[in-house]
Amino acid sequence: MASRPGSQVGAALMMALIFLVLMTLLGTTAMRGSAFQEQMAGNSRDWNVAFQSAEAALREAESYIQLTPVLPEFDDADGFYQVNAASRPVWTGDATSDGNGFTAEVVDFPTTADGAES
Repeated sequence: MASRPGSQVGAALMMALIFLVLMTLLGTTAMRGSAFQEQMAGNSRDWNVAFQSAEAALREAESYIQLTPVLPEFDDADGFYQVNAASRPVWTGDATSDGNGFTAEVVDFPTTADGAES
């Protein structure tokens, strides 16, 4: 039985459009996955650079302490912090932990002669 020439008009076009939609969805999914992997690689690189910077700072501090025969005064000059200086908060009380690695401490701010916080 032969089919009539006009009965299959547009079937190839419909199949081509469906195939094009499927390929578009596949392409956008692949692009989204690639973008996510690039984001993960960038975050990993940033973490690694931050870790290396922290390690370098620690090595520099250790070298400074080992090579300096007499450490300078800790007087808030040249980056040396004076513990409990008048302009700094005084840490008092016991540190308490909430069990998740975070601690809470009581802070008393220095007051002036009239009792106002500075």
